[in-house]
Amino acid sequence: MNTKEYNIATKKGFSKEELEDVMNIEKFKQGDVSAYGNIYQKYYKVVLFELTKKYSGDVEKAKDLTSEVMIKVMDTITKYSVEKGSGNFGGWIKKVARNTFVDKTRSKKYKFAKNVDSINKTINLSGEQVNLIQVVEPNLNAEENLITNELQTEINSRLKNSVSNLNKEEQKILHLRIDCDLSFEDIAKEMNKTKNYCLVKFHRIKSKIKKEL
Repeated sequence: MNTKEYNIATKKGFSKEELEDVMNIEKFKQGDVSAYGNIYQKYYKVVLFELTKKYSGDVEKAKDLTSEVMIKVMDTITKYSVEKGSGNFGGWIKKVARNTFVDKTRSKKYKFAKNVDSINKTINLSGEQVNLIQVVEPNLNAEENLITNELQTEINSRLKNSVSNLNKEEQKILHLRIDCDLSFEDIAKEMNKTKNYCLVKFHRIKSKIKKEL
């Protein structure tokens, strides 16, 4: 495949394997979903290893986040560009994995910090100063709460209609992933399909629902 990206990568001295990545990415950008299967097969273990290190050897946690990373890569791979300085794909996908891990960790810390105003505040209780964890309540007035609830009801209604339009296989994959919180490895076993098939199918389901909302 003699594309502009491929030619630039060649001039930059990319190895044979790195050039294969560029070709697969270009094919995927042009609509060949199966090309992502090659990327997935090649880099799943790379990402898993990277995240296992981040989780201090906890493989199960790493597996769950690896599935998220591979979906994120599929959703953002159009941003990968040799011309714009993305470098080789191996380095790019590791960076996505590390950033996803940081976001995940930061998100948990943020949620806790947002709900806790101060852990050092004290109250006088029977003559003794006692530490008080003061929880911040949502600061919404009645009107704002009503509007929020109405919007949520409308979104839920549209979402329900979108899901009902999916075929049985799509509904089952969505149920196993969202409701049952199964990894794609477990979904593949349940569906008697390959992990890559379920991953790509889930991506298509997401895209289909987004268009209808």
